[in-house]
Amino acid sequence: FDVHIQPVYSAKTMEIVSVEALLRWQHQTLGLLEAESFLEAAAQFGFQRQIDMFAFEQAKAVLNDMAMRGADIPAVSLNFWMESFSNLDFVNHIIRNFDKFPCPLSIEVINPHAQSDPRSVWALDRLREAGVDIQLDDFGEDTGSVTGLVELQPRSIKIGAGLTARAIGDTRRTKLLTSIIDMAHAQDIQVGAKGIEALDQIAPLQKLGCDTLQGRALTGPMAHDELFHCLTQSGSQSQAKSSVS
Repeated sequence: FDVHIQPVYSAKTMEIVSVEALLRWQHQTLGLLEAESFLEAAAQFGFQRQIDMFAFEQAKAVLNDMAMRGADIPAVSLNFWMESFSNLDFVNHIIRNFDKFPCPLSIEVINPHAQSDPRSVWALDRLREAGVDIQLDDFGEDTGSVTGLVELQPRSIKIGAGLTARAIGDTRRTKLLTSIIDMAHAQDIQVGAKGIEALDQIAPLQKLGCDTLQGRALTGPMAHDELFHCLTQSGSQSQAKSSVS
């Protein structure tokens, strides 16, 4: 496993406002595999917490190395399974170590509708009180999304790539997306759009009121040296802005 990192941009200024650490598997014969290729098998065999712990430690090491070399990292988010938070040792480890990151930490909850275990909800409350922001990932792509707004009280949500892509040019889905954004903003929750694969998606999402934008049309997930170059190259953020204006 390795961690690749993708910038997240402000929808208003098109500047990098955070980065997301994404797990990748360097397979011996199949090459570099994205998380979707192995997450289901990992969950089936109960490896969620071990993988989440690895991602936490790996991202911390990578980002600290880049910060020591002069990179300015605004914030970072990590994807964790909801089920991992039922383990008290895992939660305590995050609380003891999240301030060792060189930037603020957010947790993007995978499978947020798995809320039946009150220990996980309680754990997220502890993390929030300790200073870790909570985000809901792939919002709008499962039936538990709206309930998660109430139960988990996230700082922000990321609208799933499927809904983001299909909403452009589809009046019904655009209305749904508008409702989600208005509902979140009414509760002081920021809204990000992920999975942006084409430049013509950006302006409509900005107009609808998305706060952040993320996707390969802007910048794809990068290896460590690539990200370091992106963050330290003078004018890199203004170049990203001009490329979509």
